[in-house]
Amino acid sequence: YTTYTMDVIQDFSFPLYRHHPKITYICTSLVPIFDRDSIGMFYKNHFDVAILTQRQQQDHQLLEAVRAGYWKAYRTLFERYYPLLCTYGNRFVQLEEAEEIAQDSLLWLWEHREEMVIDRSLSGYLFSMVYHRSVNLQLQNEARYKAETHFFEAMQEMLEEQDPYAFQELRVRIKQA
Repeated sequence: YTTYTMDVIQDFSFPLYRHHPKITYICTSLVPIFDRDSIGMFYKNHFDVAILTQRQQQDHQLLEAVRAGYWKAYRTLFERYYPLLCTYGNRFVQLEEAEEIAQDSLLWLWEHREEMVIDRSLSGYLFSMVYHRSVNLQLQNEARYKAETHFFEAMQEMLEEQDPYAFQELRVRIKQA
């Protein structure tokens, strides 16, 4: 990314949010695109202009430092996002499970730092990861519950079909042996 100052961008006459104090404009490519999910908007004439908040800029810098293997940058990201991810995950699963999902997600970020490609904001990427892992855990828990219920019902049915006198006879023979 090449960072341009506000004066350079204003020379291109893009109708941007010029008065927001925490916005940096970044010209990225010559391909026209439009993305409604990002903060602000992309205007396409000759450049894609992405509007990033100061927080997103810090995240981008920290992510680049993490990619380079700087442990302190990872620790900063962990401290920034862990409580938020736990709280978000707790909307879908129990707190203990949400904490484990948040830890796993952040650990995955460290372990795959060199090959990962994040094409949106880091926070959006992490929250999406926690959401999908939480939903997967919910589905696993539901499947486990159904399997356990089915097993319990089958055992109950099997026990009800058995002759109670056969069990008494079996107990007597076990005691005699």
